[in-house]
Amino acid sequence: MSDQMIAVDLFAGAGGLSEGLHRAGYRTAFAADFDEQAVGTYRHNHPDVQAKVADVAGLTARDVLDGSELGHGDIDLLAGVPPCQGFSLAGRRLPNDPKNRLFVQFLRLAQELQPKAILMENVPGIQSMQRGLVVDAIENTVREMGYSVKTGVLNAAEFGVPQSRKRFIMIALRDGSTPSLPTPTHTGGAITDEVALFDDLLPTPSVRDALSDLPTFGQGQGGEVLEHPGGYYNQFQKDRQGTRHPGSLFNHRATRHSERIVARYELIPPGRDNGAVPEEHRTKKINVFRLDPDAPARTVTCNFRTDLIHPWIPRGLT
Repeated sequence: MSDQMIAVDLFAGAGGLSEGLHRAGYRTAFAADFDEQAVGTYRHNHPDVQAKVADVAGLTARDVLDGSELGHGDIDLLAGVPPCQGFSLAGRRLPNDPKNRLFVQFLRLAQELQPKAILMENVPGIQSMQRGLVVDAIENTVREMGYSVKTGVLNAAEFGVPQSRKRFIMIALRDGSTPSLPTPTHTGGAITDEVALFDDLLPTPSVRDALSDLPTFGQGQGGEVLEHPGGYYNQFQKDRQGTRHPGSLFNHRATRHSERIVARYELIPPGRDNGAVPEEHRTKKINVFRLDPDAPARTVTCNFRTDLIHPWIPRGLT
């Protein structure tokens, strides 16, 4: 048995959280997600993990332990990102959305498995759901299970990611110690912030820092697998080469837009949205944002090809 700490990842998706846990020193022994395609991608990314296509609502502690060859009490961390559609400020946020109940199933499994620690992630909007009662209920349930708990919102930009991405985090410990959230290491883009000046925080990488090494492509150009030209301009870019396929670029293929859309994108100034263009060029969709090259990006959503515009070229991102 390895000396690594052991984690279980629920609502695992394509394996992003498991990758972070791996880099933090954990071995993910079991993962589950309802989406078969997501689990297929997860298995590609983490071939050594027992990943199961399963609805967490129907998953039992015995399923987890048998699937991971673990015994009761062997799990150091139960981690999960229950679906957040009902909590997101971008959605309708219906209190009776059945997806909102999946965090109850997550806590049920925590009760059954009794891991040493629990990590739960969600969108910040969960804090205002039902006037804060949802988070209160989660915290009270975890405390009744014998854990001390800490919740709060973290921004990925304050930890060196060139993107403003805020997430609600809950950390719970069973050993009686008081959990704490990590302290920011980067400015989050606020380089003039007085606190940042005195705390010696590192500057958050900008869009320019993140993208300037990529080949420049216009409408419909690029490819799914390309060779990187080799010019890395900062340490952030060098660190993103990866180890599995160093020197390769994946999915760097640009969408082809109509001439009318290109003309509108050209009128959006960096750091502004569609509301900044002359009225005759606007559409009902205002949430089209052109990235500011000298700041972290806005949160990247699943509609990034049409919602986030390249800082130098009038097209969506690759």
